[in-house]
Amino acid sequence: MRRRILTRLLWMVPALFVVSLLVFFINASGNQQGNFMDTQSENISSGDFTQQKIKNQIPVFYFSVTSLSEPDTIWKMNDEEKELLQKNSSWKKFIPVIHFYGDNQYQRWLFGDNTDGKNYKGILRGDFGVSTETGLQVSQLLWPRFFRSFILVFISMLLAFFISIPLSVYLVLNERKVISKIIRGILLMLYIIPVFWLAILLLMLFANSKMISIFPLSGWPDSGEGFFSYAYHLFLPVMCYTLGAIAYFTRALETNLKEVLHKEFLLTARAKGFDNTQSLLKHALPHAIIPVLTVLGYLFPMAVGGSVIIETIFGIPGMSNALFHAALTKDVPVLAAISTLSCLLTLVGFLLTEILQAFIDPRLRQTQQLS
Repeated sequence: MRRRILTRLLWMVPALFVVSLLVFFINASGNQQGNFMDTQSENISSGDFTQQKIKNQIPVFYFSVTSLSEPDTIWKMNDEEKELLQKNSSWKKFIPVIHFYGDNQYQRWLFGDNTDGKNYKGILRGDFGVSTETGLQVSQLLWPRFFRSFILVFISMLLAFFISIPLSVYLVLNERKVISKIIRGILLMLYIIPVFWLAILLLMLFANSKMISIFPLSGWPDSGEGFFSYAYHLFLPVMCYTLGAIAYFTRALETNLKEVLHKEFLLTARAKGFDNTQSLLKHALPHAIIPVLTVLGYLFPMAVGGSVIIETIFGIPGMSNALFHAALTKDVPVLAAISTLSCLLTLVGFLLTEILQAFIDPRLRQTQQLS
């Protein structure tokens, strides 16, 4: 088990490296004046044209590939020198030369930049720069929002998961009863109902002065308020998340339980004297629940991507709301931070899911020990 976890952790390194490269080049192309760029320019007028001279330009990456003829000195030549270079050294254009740079923009973006009085710590220490829209540090802007989204998604998924377990067991044990058919019809409706329609319906029923005005229309409790204030503000958005998740988890668990019912180990359990309920709970449920645990791996990235619709309707200042506004305003540092954080949490979520599956199913531990 330790060997498998170590292997997964090692595979996370190249995955995060590739993602960091993609995010960096997107950030560099979208924000040419970012805090990891260190370029100065001056205008040089000469006759009818103006040339742009770049001073102290930092390379973008650790290496670059150019031709043997240096193109950065051509602007210093006159027309005769350019023609002579083209005639005598045209073969140099086809010979690649690799240049290596110890100091570059990507390294400063990762590990920080303290030159020229800058105090940029780098993304490895949680510093994603400054938001171009608000002027605030991206980390200060996103961490409170991530906490709100994670609390919302975490409570909703746990409630849905633990409610769906006894509900699916009841549906399997009482498959032909009328109440089971009614429950399946309700679950099917919850599964196909659009999220935005369900959110508006909950607001119309429980936050409407003309109907039942119990909960607030929107908002998030202030810091320092008690448990009941959080429960008061989060009840409707948590219910909106949970109802759809209950329908999904219950249908998935019911299908898995019906498949496991015909396995040989359940026949052995019944031969030992276990009734249907005991054999279902003790032997069938651990096997049926393992495929459903994979969905919990999306718990962490859901806190980043989440549901823009739910957070917008209920006025929750979470990560999805920040992602939506950053996309509208083209706030590249915020988008880069959200993309990097989403990838990291996705890898962590799948790693925790695999550990949880191995903890529940001893067969996975034995297979991993043999390998």
